[in-house]
Amino acid sequence: MSLPLDKNKYSSEPFFNPSDFIGYIRRLDRLGDRPAPEAVILCYQRSLFDYASNEVDSSPAGAYFGKQLRYLEETEGKVAIVGNFGVGAPAAVVMLEELIAFGVRRFVSVGTAGSLVLDLPPGSLLLCDGAFRDEGCSYHYLPEAELAAPDPGLTEKLGAALAERNLAFRRGPAWTTDAIYRETKDEVEFFRKKGRPRGRDGGRGPLQRGGLPQGPAGLLLQRERHPRGARLAPRVPRRDHEGRPQADLRGGRRRLGRLARNRRQVYIG
Repeated sequence: MSLPLDKNKYSSEPFFNPSDFIGYIRRLDRLGDRPAPEAVILCYQRSLFDYASNEVDSSPAGAYFGKQLRYLEETEGKVAIVGNFGVGAPAAVVMLEELIAFGVRRFVSVGTAGSLVLDLPPGSLLLCDGAFRDEGCSYHYLPEAELAAPDPGLTEKLGAALAERNLAFRRGPAWTTDAIYRETKDEVEFFRKKGRPRGRDGGRGPLQRGGLPQGPAGLLLQRERHPRGARLAPRVPRRDHEGRPQADLRGGRRRLGRLARNRRQVYIG
């Protein structure tokens, strides 16, 4: 049985829209005084959100969006960073929907992912150009299809920004799933054969163009670890309490932070 159960869903209007909720919050005067940013960087890891927030001049949105949304002042508030909104595709999508209703029109999604291939060492950057849809949330936005893709124009801009700053990256698809403790060896081999997806990320939701109203998105992932059961090279960096190569992850976070500090070209102009 595939999702959604009601096949007429895509031709029907939602019973309750995010614009209804944001309108309600606005009537209560709980949105704050600042207008919506033109663009937002979504961060899934608290450490990356804190790093990017502390490395630049930023201000919390306050009011309803509280400490989840920070305006980057060097862009005069045109770009903001958002994080600490929960885990998984449903939480990310709720945040996206409400930000779009608030007035945000562009998004770049930045996170970490496990890898299905051995030729991408921990700390590498992956510019995601597609995702095998193995979670459930996206099927409530987009008809059934194997792959979803981010906005091509914004993806190209993001790639150009990485190249201009001499940040080495690879380009390829990811595999999205909501069941991180039910990833099997058979699935790893299955998706490798499907097209050598570079990474596995915990479902980010419907980033495909058309999946969300007025919200083009690009996606950048940092490789977090080797595939389970893979043999590592003899020289392994110092590891953190979770067994992950610590130095490489820190280096990757610094590279993502450098991009976050130079995001004007990605979004504006």
